[in-house]
Amino acid sequence: GEGRRGRKLTVATTGTLRNLVVPIMFADHVNRTVPTRAELELLWNADRGHPSYYGSTNASVRSFFAAQSYGALDLNTTVGPWVVVSGSESYYCGGVSGPGSDNWMELLREALNLTDAYVDFSEFDQDGDGYIDAIAFMHSGYGAEYGGYDSYGTYYDDRVWSHKWLIFDDDNYYYDPWVGAEGVYVEDYHIESALAGVSGGNVSAVGVPAHETAHFLGLPDLYDTDYSSSGIDTWGLMANSWGWDYTGELPPSLSGWSKVELGWINVWELNSTWFNNSDKITTYVDEIHDPWWPYVMKVAFPYTPGEYLLLEYRMALENDRGQPADGLLVWHIDETVENNDDEGYYGDGTFPSSHYQVALIQADGAFDLEQGYSADSGDVFIEGDRLFNSLEAHPSSMGYLGGVGYTSGLAMTVFREGEWLAESWTTSWGDHDNYLMLNISFTNATSTANATIDGSCQDSCGGQGSNGTASCWCDSSCSFWGDCCDDFDDHCDYGSSTASPTPDEDVFCSDDNDCGSDEYCYCSGEEEARRRRKLRANGSKGGSTKSGRSGRKPSSTSAAKKGRHSGNSGGFGGHSSAKTHHHAGKRSLLFTADSCYCVDNA
Repeated sequence: GEGRRGRKLTVATTGTLRNLVVPIMFADHVNRTVPTRAELELLWNADRGHPSYYGSTNASVRSFFAAQSYGALDLNTTVGPWVVVSGSESYYCGGVSGPGSDNWMELLREALNLTDAYVDFSEFDQDGDGYIDAIAFMHSGYGAEYGGYDSYGTYYDDRVWSHKWLIFDDDNYYYDPWVGAEGVYVEDYHIESALAGVSGGNVSAVGVPAHETAHFLGLPDLYDTDYSSSGIDTWGLMANSWGWDYTGELPPSLSGWSKVELGWINVWELNSTWFNNSDKITTYVDEIHDPWWPYVMKVAFPYTPGEYLLLEYRMALENDRGQPADGLLVWHIDETVENNDDEGYYGDGTFPSSHYQVALIQADGAFDLEQGYSADSGDVFIEGDRLFNSLEAHPSSMGYLGGVGYTSGLAMTVFREGEWLAESWTTSWGDHDNYLMLNISFTNATSTANATIDGSCQDSCGGQGSNGTASCWCDSSCSFWGDCCDDFDDHCDYGSSTASPTPDEDVFCSDDNDCGSDEYCYCSGEEEARRRRKLRANGSKGGSTKSGRSGRKPSSTSAAKKGRHSGNSGGFGGHSSAKTHHHAGKRSLLFTADSCYCVDNA
């Protein structure tokens, strides 16, 4: 895929977006069975979906984005006629799955020239800037992202890998948009197969076209493009096109972060003034599918600039109906990081210096996604789960702080109080079960009672220090990090980081009765696992199978679900051979079964 970082959104993300689809028939495929133009129209435009390859009726690309945007975007697609190009599939793919081959741009230009005879491109330039607003190519081969050989014996490196990219000159050296008879330019494009799987003539599933369209709207990939970990896996379309059932017919929702990026969801920000009269508040978060006022909760004030938490309550509804559990997703965002390639987890020697741009704080504290396992029920926070204000106990609200790490001061407990809103609030689903209650506490993260971070704001801070000078010390005189410096990642230099024991590792416990009135007995390792199994039916840790651009199609076999992670590491300039990464088994947690100690109660 192609990311958004460092540039504006490609197109408008609200209103009606006219989209042109150009179906391409390779010269050696003229006798193959391919979807009709009418079938492609259903794939892209149908209100309720199309009869799918897997025998069910699900969303079209249009209805998927209508739901994800809560009606803000109407993707109105026109499918052009099939055009037959002069070369074969392997001629254009060049042994590198398309982009980067010597003949790749020749394919796109020839297809556009042929389509120009049938289509008025000016109809797809609604904003009048001289560039087409949205365009997709669909081809007659099978997608390379499925890997292996197709039913005609064509290996994946001579099939097209679905992607979003730019049009260059025929030598792939210079950016060189195509221009049609009406003077309208085509610069960005995306391409995917018109077909499902690697055999037969059935129409494509929704997932891959939706993923590539989301790239066109400006979103980056959220899987690990060097294939050493899972990114956010099935908790978001930009990491997984295939969904919980592996078919692609029910692609997962966009993550809350992606919806914020596209302007499709409200952001309700919790700030420090909420804690003016108390160190603890009780609030709630509604289910994210609710169309009336969908929102995520943002918590930024305890963190350095560009770093924050997003809280998203997601239930197993609509396209997410196959997800393993309802619950709260707690996203840890760091906008100063470029992508999800640099995974890190507690105990690996690189964390927190290494971490994702968009990380899911997993409720079981196991960092499974960073270790290459699949999304599972242990990732979501349910009733009784806690987020700890700690550097050692996980899941933790700790901040990254340029790789040093510090306690943010935040702790949280999830609970449900069924009648709390009953008299004053009715959800769009007609009951009072579609929200979660949160107890959130905040204790000054930079006070001597919790953590002391030694560091200095450099002169480039421009007098943003709490003492009004060009430099300041981040010590107990600051109420939280925002008082010290306005741009930590670029302009601040930090020394050592120390924290009082949180949890108090000197106070071991067997249950809550061994702790103080404001403390809770936290058990890591197998003891904590046993506690959590009483709250949820945990599935086995699965594998993650994905790769490049749109992401490799995962296998639904048992072998693929036992930790096998495979992918293709090549970029647009070419591919290395496909590689596999095997996990012998789930890594054990970092504490022994008797590591139980008292922590602050949220």
